[in-house]
Amino acid sequence: MANITEILGTDSISSSRLTLNSNFTAINDEVADITNLIDPVTSTITGVDSISAESINLSTLSGGSSLNIASIDSTGATFSVTTDFGGDVTFQKKVLKTGKLGSPSSGSVASSPTAIDVSTIFTAASAPLNLPVGTDGQEITIINTLSSAVEINTTNIAANTISLDNQNSSITLRFMSTNSTWYIIGLYATTVTSGSIGLGLGGTPALGI
Repeated sequence: MANITEILGTDSISSSRLTLNSNFTAINDEVADITNLIDPVTSTITGVDSISAESINLSTLSGGSSLNIASIDSTGATFSVTTDFGGDVTFQKKVLKTGKLGSPSSGSVASSPTAIDVSTIFTAASAPLNLPVGTDGQEITIINTLSSAVEINTTNIAANTISLDNQNSSITLRFMSTNSTWYIIGLYATTVTSGSIGLGLGGTPALGI
């Protein structure tokens, strides 16, 4: 805080000149210290060792509208943009994957979705379900909502055939962009045939769990 010297009502203007100049210098120095941290031209903050606040809200203006980037307070943190953690992430509580396509009761997902941006797909496809390519490291779980089998087209998938054999059958896949392929990392009540997956005695190996 700038140290300001008070000018008394009995002081003359001429005798107050040095005090006024000293006060303006103190204010200017204080403003310089602040602008070294907060640049009003570039609207950036630098060199701050710590921030103490009850809440932090980051947003950006786009087309005259304010778009939220992140909101942090004592109840939680919400990130509204793609977030990249460059180090290990430790989860000490539940991991929630709430994004889904379709519903557990009816499926209602088209047999050829153009993009997958959720973690779960409920499907009742009568024709083979076609998966588009994903994003590197992306995982999805597909769950059959029909009492009959649902076939999955294995284009872009490391398998020969995939059948979600009955209601609640499921399969979880992870996408690797290096060869544009979905790899199977888990399944339930699902039959998979492939030259490299499962165990068999002659013919094409099959895996069903």
